[in-house]
Amino acid sequence: AKKKPETKIIIPELTEQDIANGAESMGATKAEADKLAKESKEIMGMPSMVVYIGGALLLGGIILLVTKMKKKITYNWLLDYLDTEADPYEIQKYLSLCGPSVESVEKIHDDFVFDIEITSNRIDTASVFGITQEALAFLPQFNKKTFIKFDPLKNFVFKKIKQKTEKKMNIEIKDSNLVYRVSAVVLSGVKIKESPKKLKQRLIDCGVNPINNVVDVSNYIRIALGQPCHIFDYDSIGGARMIIRKSTKGETLTTLDKEKVVLPGDDIVISDAKGNLIDQPGIMGAFNSSVKADTKNLVLFVPGFNGKMVRRTSMLTGK
Repeated sequence: AKKKPETKIIIPELTEQDIANGAESMGATKAEADKLAKESKEIMGMPSMVVYIGGALLLGGIILLVTKMKKKITYNWLLDYLDTEADPYEIQKYLSLCGPSVESVEKIHDDFVFDIEITSNRIDTASVFGITQEALAFLPQFNKKTFIKFDPLKNFVFKKIKQKTEKKMNIEIKDSNLVYRVSAVVLSGVKIKESPKKLKQRLIDCGVNPINNVVDVSNYIRIALGQPCHIFDYDSIGGARMIIRKSTKGETLTTLDKEKVVLPGDDIVISDAKGNLIDQPGIMGAFNSSVKADTKNLVLFVPGFNGKMVRRTSMLTGK
């Protein structure tokens, strides 16, 4: 038998100019891209896989960065939406063959936790229901009967919310390029307390620390449906007004982790009527509008921001 030829994959070493070109292609200005390239290659690529597409350098030096993120979901949570013959280890095997790679399956109490590696081009799978839809597509190909028994996208639909509070929130969008959709609702008379045991356990199994019933619900929605949402303390928002705009260079805010962030400028921010920055959208909320133990009124905020601009800010601020 003839010996099979050896296959070699060669990834060329990146130069500072390559990194600068890649940063510009992702929305950074030339000055910002040059600064990133000089400071560190890690800012652009780690922990990332840098891939050269044949001919791409002939078309302006474009670099494709496929960022990997880890997501944890549980088998029992998956079964809230999915009816399948496949056991946890079969799901690991077949999902890794056809979709996102399942790095491990760990048995915890009466459940199993999947540790899944998601690439940035498959962000649709970065949730429990996202994996549900993926499983529905591939498991039948391996003779595993599978169907969706509960679809939250169809069941959690309402045409109108009955108003039960006189409190209102005005939202102003300064530039339509910043956000393609915003949904928000004011909730009054809320009691901040500990979440139910089942909800807390699911968050813990997925690597999220429970905080309180309000914050935990927002994290639960994010993990379940892949839709980021944020909850504000209504009474901390000056003038009951949220203004979505671009930042000016040098503006600062203190994030939920109590770190001060200096913004490079042209970032998506939310300010109130008093000019206070109350959110760094898509990255982290501001501490000044966060839910406290004595919070009584909330704003549930579900946005869809310009992802390219959010990523640029994340790269430049390291958040």
